[in-house]
Amino acid sequence: MANFNVPSAPALNSLKIENFLGVDFTTEISDVDLRRSPDALNMINEEGYLEKRKGIKKLLSLEGQINGIWNMDTSKEEVLIVHAGTNLYEVSNDFKISIVIKTDLNNKKSSGLVFKSKLFIFDGKRVVVYGKFGDSYEAKYLDEVGYIPTTVISRLPSGGGVTYEEVNMIQPKRINSFLGDNSSLDYILDAENIDNSEVTVEVLNDRAEYDNLIENQDFTVDREKGIVHFNTQPGESPVEGRDNITIRFSKKNDEYFEQVNECTIFTTFGYNGNNNRVFISGNPKYPNIDWYSKVDDATYFPDVNFTAIGMETSPIISYARVNDGRLAILKNVSDTDCTIYYRTSAIFNNNEVFPLQSGVKGIGCISSNANAIVQNESFFLSNQGVFSISFSSNNDQSYFNLRSYYINGKLLNEKNLKNAIGVELNGKYYLAINGNVYVCDTRYKSHEKDSKTSGYQYEWYFWNNIPAIVWFVWNDELYFGTKDGEICKFKTNNDTNIYVDEDKNVEAYWKTPMLYFGTLTNSKTIRRIVVSHNPKVDSEIDMYYYLKKGQKDIVSRTFNTKGFTFPKVLQVKKKAKKFMFVQLELQSKNPVNMSFIQIIIQYLIGGKYRGE
Repeated sequence: MANFNVPSAPALNSLKIENFLGVDFTTEISDVDLRRSPDALNMINEEGYLEKRKGIKKLLSLEGQINGIWNMDTSKEEVLIVHAGTNLYEVSNDFKISIVIKTDLNNKKSSGLVFKSKLFIFDGKRVVVYGKFGDSYEAKYLDEVGYIPTTVISRLPSGGGVTYEEVNMIQPKRINSFLGDNSSLDYILDAENIDNSEVTVEVLNDRAEYDNLIENQDFTVDREKGIVHFNTQPGESPVEGRDNITIRFSKKNDEYFEQVNECTIFTTFGYNGNNNRVFISGNPKYPNIDWYSKVDDATYFPDVNFTAIGMETSPIISYARVNDGRLAILKNVSDTDCTIYYRTSAIFNNNEVFPLQSGVKGIGCISSNANAIVQNESFFLSNQGVFSISFSSNNDQSYFNLRSYYINGKLLNEKNLKNAIGVELNGKYYLAINGNVYVCDTRYKSHEKDSKTSGYQYEWYFWNNIPAIVWFVWNDELYFGTKDGEICKFKTNNDTNIYVDEDKNVEAYWKTPMLYFGTLTNSKTIRRIVVSHNPKVDSEIDMYYYLKKGQKDIVSRTFNTKGFTFPKVLQVKKKAKKFMFVQLELQSKNPVNMSFIQIIIQYLIGGKYRGE
């Protein structure tokens, strides 16, 4: 009887994919880490596992695009202040009541700063201040409520005296304080050609109280020469050495007004790390200059508090705090200027001063609205992606670190990238542009050998159908404004239809890298695919695979895990034969979640690959 040698069956191999990370739009598709996706949409890691992002809901519609949203505490309740179109609204915290409180604003994105219990809104046209004035909360122009400085004290009727405070750039009024005598009727002010607005005079009497005098009754004013003529001599001071006459008048400087009012960017900074001054810039007529306020008073910008930073040809784009306490001043790329300067603080002649240090000519900032402090790193957007500024104490240098390697393959192709907006919430950085959102999760770090800069990378995710042009974080929830005048927020687990954007289902998918199972010479055959579902959530998964010849539907399965503790497993036994590359896709188009924790592919290695 003849003997036959029965060949052994091919070994059944397994490929396990788990511990899923984010997307990688930059690496070549067959070289992407198996835990990442070269093409994924509307997925996020919230509780340590992948799931579909939540939907959005509209809260309020206003006239004109949303240019800014801020929350403020009043004596009665917390309200929202919204800049939409050319109007400023006070909106109730349930978004049901909206009242116009100011008109004629600039219809462009504005920047808002809450400082000393007041909201300062820089719209590039005329700075608005919202807060409590007297007994009511209202919006006023900064030039109407600015601090009135006493520019000179101990002044004699003929002039002179001691310079006391600088002129306020945003406030036309000023005060001269005189030490009177028994012979003079004319008192010379410290300015000529003063405004036609009211001049007020107070004179100290024998009771150490001030009497208010009336123009054209007790005195007259030669505004061209800057002279106040008293009908009766005010006389000497009843208190020896103490000024007894104060004269308040106005002299508006239109150039000063424009310099402050047309600024659009700001930050807070101060001596020795105190955030007690407001620094402003962004005026297109003065692109490399910034101005700063008096300590603890953003209504007072002394006319000597300004700095020219680098070349006029390279405008200041934004500010960022460095973790060594310095203030970074970010500029765009220029052939002749540094892209970053550093501001420090010191005491000189008993005054606080803020010296500059020039940085390097390297990565430039392109967006004023994409900066954010994320896990103690200062993020900014350049034409090469998202970078952070880090400081090295060893050699006293700061470095730019690329943080967006994994999304640069898509991000850098976005149109008008300079219009992107960024915000941080709970360790995540959200960067929105053209209806897309790139989400950075700083909980997860990895080192990427192909990154242009050394150091680690964060994980990223990609969302669409988010028409955000303004971000707003309130009560640990993320809100945004749209070009169509809508204020929206992301839904929570307490909402209905969590995975629906208004009236449209959130569609999500996750594609694996192009899989070749470790060999580029032999064909492969899939015997079984197993997907392990996350037991914590209800979920639906449609699964597909892609070969050279196109897409093939494997299975569609809905998981209902209410009351279940253990994960459910989806097993697919249909074969895909004699291929070189395969890519899996998990997809969800219905208004339910999609969440999975493991994919296992069982496959055979065949003979020499002969093509499909």
